[in-house]
Order: sequence, then C-alpha cells, then structure tokens
Amino acid sequence: MRWLAEQLAAAWGYFLLPFACFLLPARASGAVVNWASRRAFLYREETRAALRHAARSIPELEAQGFCRTFRQVRLIDAVDLWHGLFSSDRRIERSLVTEPVPWPRAERLVAVGTHVGPSTLTLRRLAAAGYRPRFVYRSIPVVLKRRAPVWFAYLRLRVAYLHRVCRGGAIAVPGGRGQVADAIAEPGCALVLLVDTAAGGERGGQVIELFGQALPVSPGGLALAWEGGATFSFFATRWDAETRRRVVEAGPARTFSELGELLQASAGFVQRTVEGNPAQWQLWSTEAPLLQAPDDPPA
Repeated sequence: MRWLAEQLAAAWGYFLLPFACFLLPARASGAVVNWASRRAFLYREETRAALRHAARSIPELEAQGFCRTFRQVRLIDAVDLWHGLFSSDRRIERSLVTEPVPWPRAERLVAVGTHVGPSTLTLRRLAAAGYRPRFVYRSIPVVLKRRAPVWFAYLRLRVAYLHRVCRGGAIAVPGGRGQVADAIAEPGCALVLLVDTAAGGERGGQVIELFGQALPVSPGGLALAWEGGATFSFFATRWDAETRRRVVEAGPARTFSELGELLQASAGFVQRTVEGNPAQWQLWSTEAPLLQAPDDPPA
C-alpha cells in the first residue's frame, strides 16, 4: 500500500500538477506553484531527505523556508520539462526566462553549470542563441523501473527532451568519453557539464568545499574539454521568487592555460553558486548525503 501511495504521489508531483501548470498562463501558473510549494505532501520524501542532509551542513537552517523553496524549484523544473518540449522560443523568452547578458560567442563552448535552480530551459536558450547543445547526463539505473516506475518514466521523458533539444546528441555517461571529445571538437557546439555531480563511491580527482565539508567530484569532463582547447563559460540558474522567472546568468568566455587553474575556477564557482542558493540545490535529496567531513572516507 505504501508503494502504491508513493507512485500516486509521484504521478501527481511529476506529471499531473506540472502539466496543469504548463497549460495555464504564466501568472496563474506561478500562483499555483506558490500554493503547491507550501503543501508538505508535495515531494514529501524528497523534501525530507533534502532537509535532513542540509541540516547536517548548514547551522541554524530555517526549515520551513528551505522546504518551501526546495519544493518550488523542483516543481518549476518539472513544469519546464513540458515547456521545453512544447513551448516556443518566443514564449520562453517573453514569459519564463530572464538572461541579464547574452550567451558568449565561441567556436567551441563548454557551458559549466550546477544542479542549482530550475535549469531545464537552459538548453532551449542555448539553442536559441545559435548553438547546438550537447548535454552530458548520467544513465538511468534500470533498477528504478520496478522500484519507482513513475519516477523512472519521468526520467525517461527528461532524457527524451535532452535528445530532442540536442538533436540526438545528448551524451550518456559512463561510456561517452568519445562522444564528449567529438562534441568539443565540433564548431558551433555547446557542451553542457554540470560539475557538482558527486563522484559516487570514490573520492574522485577533486574535492570541492561546501559549507565547510567536502564534495568529491570527478573532473574528467573538464579535463577532456581543456585538453581539446575549449572555451569555457560558467552559468548559474536560479528561481527569482519576486519576478517569478528563471534567471540564467552566463559568465564571459574564458580559456585556461593550466588545468589546475580551470579546476580551481570550477570549484570556486560551485561553492559560490550552491552556498548562495542552498535551498535551490536539487542534489540535497539524494538517498545518501553527498557532503562529507573533510577527513571522512568516501560513502
């Protein structure tokens, strides 16, 4: 019975409610999102996990505001999946996304981001700027198909969206090293890397400090892009509750003479972005905590 209740809640939170918000005008959709984000039943398990992990890392965390913002961003990202599939560039630019500065121009761009904020529409904005986006994503574990079939279906739909916007060029990892190298070498491409993804059971080649704790990540994608002579732009996404718009802030195009310089810049960018908007970091909701005490062994 509990499993069935979880599937019904997932169907409501990831399919029915987001699709209804997508069909509404922007103002009405925003009102529904605000109402729903105050309801504890929305993304109940995900929010509990996020609050539990965040409270271990952030002293004096204001739980109610944290949970509301976390639910809000998660819902907006689910709504944006439908916008990404079906809305026009004109509607996205006019009603949904604010870009304070245009995307930088480069022959071979690597757009470096994080899991902060509702970032689904970033690929559409890159495509509208004239790039051919190539997004690197983790393969969906097959075990989810039986354990959480609604969540599995939602992830499959997100992958379908990636391939549509990337014109079949979304890259699944592990196993996509050759495709990543090809994308870096292709003029007009924008390879998108989210560099706050934990390295899994290993320490990885880099440790990023967040809230005084350690986030082990793998710098393989950045290293491959640097070896290919790519140009980098660090972009941050966030939800602006006052304007009810997604804000995408793309940094200037940069090149790096040393790999260590790039990794240092990436670590600083992740730290500023996550610590600046902690409730919008969607990776809090993982089953196991991502952040470790600096001297702890890998989870």
